Amino acid sequence: MEEILSQSALIVEVPEAEPAVGGHRKILDANAELGAPAHVEVVWRGPEDPQPFCALTELVMEAFSNYPPFEDQFADVIPHLTIAHRSKRSDMEAAARSVAQHLPILCRARKVTLLPRNGHGGSWVRAADFALRD
Repeated sequence: MEEILSQSALIVEVPEAEPAVGGHRKILDANAELGAPAHVEVVWRGPEDPQPFCALTELVMEAFSNYPPFEDQFADVIPHLTIAHRSKRSDMEAAARSVAQHLPILCRARKVTLLPRNGHGGSWVRAADFALRD
């Protein structure tokens, strides 16, 4: 039986953020439990200088124009690291206060990772890494 890949994501992993956000993501972001590491989504409160991510997103959008980010649900693509998704407001606010104590989180983007998702609600799997130039 052939696997159905329903979604793919191009991400920049941020392992430096795991100590600050990992525990919150496990509880408040279902994608963490499905295998997505802490990351900034290339094709979607972001980096201090979002321009490199925005430029990379534009290049991806030009190359794959039939596959807009987030199925064209949003007018603007804003680089960010998701800590909580569709959670109780009080839980998200508590996570925000906790993570704020660790900011800024300093890191360098070294690669872009392709994460396809197996089926609807399935796990995210690492398919490829693409090195970025310094």
